[in-house]
Amino acid sequence: MKKLIALVMALAPAFAVCAGYVVNLSAPADKDGAMAYLYVSDDAPLDSAIISDFKAEFKGDISMPCQAMIVVDDARIASFYLENDTIDVSVTIEKIPGGVRTDWEVEGGALNAAKRRLVDKTRKLSESYKWSASEAERAEITNSYTGILYKAMEDNADNAFGASIAIQLKKPREYFEAHPAIVQLETVKTYLEGLKAREKTQPGNAFSDFAVKYNGETRRLKDTVGKGDYVLLDFWASWCGPCIKSMDHLKKLYAQYNCRNFKILGVTVGDKPENSIAAINRLSLPWEIWISDSGDEASKTYMVESIPHTVLFAPDGTILLNNPSLSELETYLTEKFDKQ
Repeated sequence: MKKLIALVMALAPAFAVCAGYVVNLSAPADKDGAMAYLYVSDDAPLDSAIISDFKAEFKGDISMPCQAMIVVDDARIASFYLENDTIDVSVTIEKIPGGVRTDWEVEGGALNAAKRRLVDKTRKLSESYKWSASEAERAEITNSYTGILYKAMEDNADNAFGASIAIQLKKPREYFEAHPAIVQLETVKTYLEGLKAREKTQPGNAFSDFAVKYNGETRRLKDTVGKGDYVLLDFWASWCGPCIKSMDHLKKLYAQYNCRNFKILGVTVGDKPENSIAAINRLSLPWEIWISDSGDEASKTYMVESIPHTVLFAPDGTILLNNPSLSELETYLTEKFDKQ
């Protein structure tokens, strides 16, 4: 139930038809003068506009309503459904201990309204769940919650909002087979590609290769994996607290098994090279680390949704573990090396 609550709160909006869209952005004062970018895919922004007097405007036409986001200073400040309608997006950014909290309100568009109605319904159920007194009561609330999600998915069977709910309910194959038209949506294409990638990177499969480019040099995974060593691929970043916290544990495993054909290969994700290098030096990391300045092909290949994320390969390149916990990894290596 908790997972369902978290997932539905993260659902991004989806569909409507009109004569072109107008997105009116109201931004916080500290963003005045900055460039705002409108994205509907990871490839490149659809449009850009300078924030002036705390306002920015995007205009255009879209053939099919889809998920969109506004990015300022390399950070997402709002997500919504882009539809051929007038859409008002109001953003507030509040400083909190340890960082900032970004909130946004969206008005306009049939799918944005549908999402808001769904969130209102499920929020009431989540509150009831929090204060429920028995397992039977919680089970009844969970069933009601799931029923509301399925009803919303069926009511939006031909649009991106329904597609997003299908993805959250882990029903994408059945849903997309029944509604092939929405496979045109960028988010759906990305998701289906991700499903294929996830299947390819499950334990028992051969490794999938990728390239990492930095400073004019290209390195490929195939040059390290499948060459007779156990290799632990570690995706991390200097800004990731859990990544930094895990390094002491990884250093211990490296010290124990490095002399027994065990290697660690680090690959940075979404990090500035200078920050990666500073962290490597500060932490005295003894293994090979690849810094990327060419996007995140490596993390996309292994469907890395959050970091730290590790993948353990056998000497022949077979995937043994994909994203194990540190304790699972240690147990596996102990049984592999210490009980031989």
